[in-house]
Amino acid sequence: MTYHMARVMHWVQNKSIDHYPSHVLRQHYQPPFTEYIILHLQILNGTDRWANLVQLFFFTNILLIVSLITKELGGNKQVQIVSIFLTATIPMAVLEANSTQNDLVNSCWVLASVYFLIRLLKDKETAIYLPIICTALSIGLAVFTKSISYIWLFPFCLGAGIYLVFVCRKFLRLTILIGTILTSILFLNAGHFYRNYKIYKHILGGTQEERQAYTNASHTLPKLLSNIIRNIALHLRTDFSYWNRLVRVVTLKIHQWLNLTIHEPSITYAGSGQLRSYDNWLAFDEDTAGNFFHFQLIVFTCILILVNLKKYSSIIFRYYLLACILGFLLFCIYLRWQEWHVRLHLPLFILFMPISAIMLYNREKIINFITPVFLIFSIFCLLFNTHKPVLPLKLNNYVTIWNQKRLNLYNNSATQLIELADYIVKDSTHRVGLILNADDGDYLYWVFLKNKSKSISINHINVTNPSGKIKCFNVIPQYIIASTDVGKSVTTEYGVYQKVKNIGFSHIYKLPK
Repeated sequence: MTYHMARVMHWVQNKSIDHYPSHVLRQHYQPPFTEYIILHLQILNGTDRWANLVQLFFFTNILLIVSLITKELGGNKQVQIVSIFLTATIPMAVLEANSTQNDLVNSCWVLASVYFLIRLLKDKETAIYLPIICTALSIGLAVFTKSISYIWLFPFCLGAGIYLVFVCRKFLRLTILIGTILTSILFLNAGHFYRNYKIYKHILGGTQEERQAYTNASHTLPKLLSNIIRNIALHLRTDFSYWNRLVRVVTLKIHQWLNLTIHEPSITYAGSGQLRSYDNWLAFDEDTAGNFFHFQLIVFTCILILVNLKKYSSIIFRYYLLACILGFLLFCIYLRWQEWHVRLHLPLFILFMPISAIMLYNREKIINFITPVFLIFSIFCLLFNTHKPVLPLKLNNYVTIWNQKRLNLYNNSATQLIELADYIVKDSTHRVGLILNADDGDYLYWVFLKNKSKSISINHINVTNPSGKIKCFNVIPQYIIASTDVGKSVTTEYGVYQKVKNIGFSHIYKLPK
């Protein structure tokens, strides 16, 4: 709601993918590959009904790539099937598979990059060019989908480089690989980098304050341990409030021992607050759901490998495992902790599934135990998805996709948004300006206003960040909607707008005639 779908609507309206004035900087600097696909579906269909198919499509591709990685790591057909099952039952993957997020799309390209890297390391000299090209394209598309790809792929690329130099002695192959990867990243991302640089004077976009808000301000061993513990704690939460409080108490005790607060400002994203006890935490929310059982499986897998280290002597197998672990450490070193990191962890969980499947081989009792547990919980995620519940749940006031109108499923404030749209459209309004906070989602306004009038245009005004210098309106907006109370009047370049009504969280201003 904040930037994925909102930016698509602006592109459709502007008939251009150029940047536009926006209070929400993420609508500009976040890599746009997934939204480009949604954009085409939006134009073809005229609605967002097909938007969720993008993640679902890439999820099916992930299952295929996971099986191929498992095969390259030494797994047979039975192990490949197990790896597919383990991946298909990851709660966050199931929940996101029918959403407009981009973590599954990103995971697909990350996995493809890793698979072709492995093929490159194993193939003979005469068969290197196809893996090199496929690796470079996959990495370029991963970066074009989500910036977190740099973190997950760096250890794999570093490991591949070390392997090629010190094991294979293939200096030329490494040179070609590096050059092709850099060319792919620049070629695929050149337009996005240029649009960012044109407005923000930085190819990654956003203001300096925005970029610093996500990265750790200081680096010490206690702070690294804090981030590791808190990121792990995200996957230890359940629907049992007693257990959640216990997790938080233990986390607090560890932080006391580290002489840190649990919400240390220098390593915590400002919008996250504290690691809450989550008495009312939802296990079926695509933004916060942890992968409790799969995390236990990963821990169990790592223990088995340590116990049987000599059995797994393959250099590539060890390199793969070490790259996964280093990726997580790099994640904790670089990024401030936030409670929505569970989504960003998704590629790492999927990368671990081939290893877990191999470790479960010939351990039928364990497989027979985890299969119903994983399957049942994944089905629950599918049926009781907080945002799209198929079956009624008391926690959701028994709301389902069957007993609610489609508009009502967008937001709990649907009734107020319908009232707002009726009020604005009644004057044959064709132009609306928005004044939002940096984390507000303007897509809700698009949905409800466009539902009443297809001809209405919506743009952000009074934008104070660098994108504010871009001009969009050819004519004066008739109404302004502000997500927070900005006073009895709003002064803009078009005149002074007077407040005429408050509806829910929206404040409506009109230019006097």
